[in-house]
Amino acid sequence: MNASSDTRQVDKNLLAAEVLRSSGQVCLRLSGCSMVPAIWPGEIAQIERVDFRDIAAEDVVLVLQGSRFFVHRVIGVNEATLRMQGDSLAQADPLVFAKDLLGRVTAILRHGQWGALRKRDPLEKILAGIVRRSHFVLRVLLWMKAKQTRAEQEPAFATVEIISP
Repeated sequence: MNASSDTRQVDKNLLAAEVLRSSGQVCLRLSGCSMVPAIWPGEIAQIERVDFRDIAAEDVVLVLQGSRFFVHRVIGVNEATLRMQGDSLAQADPLVFAKDLLGRVTAILRHGQWGALRKRDPLEKILAGIVRRSHFVLRVLLWMKAKQTRAEQEPAFATVEIISP
């Protein structure tokens, strides 16, 4: 990114943060792959403002640090800080302070339908652990997802078969 697009992204982030603070809800298209397999690049997240005291381990939250957004899973909470980590990342993030919390991810737009962001099932935890340890597996999953997305976007053609009596 060049300086001009960096500045635009900072402005977009600050505007989205203000919308969330004032209206209580915002939808954002997420671009990173740090939350694969729970959230895929390009999916849209519905984020709702939340009080810091209502955050619990396993919640997926949006924080603003500096001028950058991070959407990661909470792995620990105390009175003033959160410990977060992306599902596909090997290490936890630096501590996040209560003032940096913007909201909780409550739903994901996937395949044209909104669905609640559910708690991880054991299979998803295992897959996240594998992805954390192998960039190759992450690349394969991203390739498969891109192929699936392209197939869903291709126009469907009906075939007509004439059957004579």
